Amino acid sequence: MKFITELAKTYNNLDIRYVENLLKANVIYESQNVLTPIEGKENLIDYLQNKFKIIKDTDNLVFAEIGYLDTGKSKPCIILSQGNKENKGALILIKTKDNLITRIDICTVAPHWSSAIRTNEYPT
Repeated sequence: MKFITELAKTYNNLDIRYVENLLKANVIYESQNVLTPIEGKENLIDYLQNKFKIIKDTDNLVFAEIGYLDTGKSKPCIILSQGNKENKGALILIKTKDNLITRIDICTVAPHWSSAIRTNEYPT
């Protein structure tokens, strides 16, 4: 849960520092809206810093809400909104190994954000 919470803070604050030290050197970031995965910690940090700068420049707020993919709360995820909290657009899933994030998936189609159980928790 710590990894999901820190990644949610990263998006809610548009600041990579929350998760920077939790990324494995060969982390993979893949989005269903981007053709090629981003591979490697430094590449991902650069990508997110640039993405966050654009978001800040356009003043299009991001909201990262903690969610769960089942009722047992065993599969935490992030429900991502942009503009306002009700403008849901993506589900973020992560994989971890050796106490580091190895993979981040941004899902806009499947699984769909509506399949997650919302908590109304937006870590800051």
